[in-house]
Amino acid sequence: GAGACRKMLVTGAGGRARARGPAFAMAPLRLPLLFLLLLAVGGGLGPSSSPLEAVAALKVLHVTDVHLDPAYRPGSNVLCTKPPCCRAGEKELKGNQVVKKVDGEKEVAGSLGNPNCDSPLALLESALDAAKGLDPDVVIWTGDTLPHHRPSRRRGDGDGNGG
Repeated sequence: GAGACRKMLVTGAGGRARARGPAFAMAPLRLPLLFLLLLAVGGGLGPSSSPLEAVAALKVLHVTDVHLDPAYRPGSNVLCTKPPCCRAGEKELKGNQVVKKVDGEKEVAGSLGNPNCDSPLALLESALDAAKGLDPDVVIWTGDTLPHHRPSRRRGDGDGNGG
């Protein structure tokens, strides 16, 4: 049902499957139990005239390693002095540091991202819009969505830009 679509299993330490994300409330399952459950639902290992008869093909969209940066700003510096780059207000490179040039201009963050930076929301939206055309039966979102450089949560860290 619809509730089953909200659950995602991932492999954890020790070969255990576990649910991830704030909307999940499943207890850990051992992989052999999950395998047996899939066999029961899929019709088991019994003989069939074709191995493909027992399993219907599914179109799966796998989303991972998005590293979404909500502070990403198109036009910002991609070669800042201290990561994360591609954010408004980044300090310019100074002294003998190398600045890449593109058509005589300093390289800046594009509207759909830059390899030196985490992903802007526009890139994720564009990718998901394109994925709609694939008409997937199942979407698996396996995580690693946070930016590489997250705000610090340590006490006494006034700027909140550590981490």
